[in-house]
Amino acid sequence: MSLTAMREAIVAKIKAELPELKTVESHGGRFDFAELKRVSARTPAAFAACLGVSDAQAWGSGGEVSCSALWAVFVVVASKQRDAPRDLVAMALTQAVLGLLPDQRWGLDASRSSPGQIRADNLFSSVVDKIGVAMWGVSWRQEVDIANVDLSSLPDFLLASVVTTPAGAEDGAPALETSITLEKASDEQE
Repeated sequence: MSLTAMREAIVAKIKAELPELKTVESHGGRFDFAELKRVSARTPAAFAACLGVSDAQAWGSGGEVSCSALWAVFVVVASKQRDAPRDLVAMALTQAVLGLLPDQRWGLDASRSSPGQIRADNLFSSVVDKIGVAMWGVSWRQEVDIANVDLSSLPDFLLASVVTTPAGAEDGAPALETSITLEKASDEQE
């Protein structure tokens, strides 16, 4: 199994269980001002992300790895929803997400445990409030088995980008950036 497959299973479960949400999607991680502003037009929303992996250990003979993945669902609500203040709607949706987590394995055999270390954090700040949204983050750790990924099947690996700062450069110095197009090896070249 892959982390991507687990994230998609989390998204599918939230979509099925919380039809009140206008948007339920996978997300690359935490939000900055521009990203939060961009997604605020499609709320109420929930965005699932893998925020990291720890304690990776190899097991089996096929390159399988067991690890503890840190997952998060970000609940975003803009303006008033159904005549209720956005912070109350965000709290109610956060509570609904929390209700999905105990004993949840997302329908995947590779999920070795139920969610643990579950927490919900109010992500209110003046920046978030300025955009006109309420935001909560629900996070948990979950043990999962992942297998080796065949990188040759991923089109994103056909283009590599390198960014570096020259040795001895001062902080804030421009970085050197280049893109390299990698050519796939054909069977005839092997």
